[in-house]
Amino acid sequence: DFWASKLFTTKLRVPTNFPANIELQLFVPEIWQGYKNEITVFINGNAVNTYPLKLGLNKLYYKIDENKIGADIELKLEAKYTFSAAQFDSNNYDKRNDLAYLLIGIGFYK
Repeated sequence: DFWASKLFTTKLRVPTNFPANIELQLFVPEIWQGYKNEITVFINGNAVNTYPLKLGLNKLYYKIDENKIGADIELKLEAKYTFSAAQFDSNNYDKRNDLAYLLIGIGFYK
């Protein structure tokens, strides 16, 4: 499934054919009333921004430095908190207690 925990890490090759900007799409179910969290984005181990997460679709944008165009980068997302789905939905039978958000997209845009 697309659930992410406290840490998510991946390697990406930054495209060379257009300005390299990353778009991240994270989703938090609307049923999770009272949810409060934030996500810190790291590029190659350096924190570049922290974003608050809200219920529903969260679109996060980050401009890649020109010197990283065409290079491999390490992208890491770190959530401040993790939860159990049952905390927000008593009918949920998912027993995991380390959920932060659903990662539904990572891409580059102009």
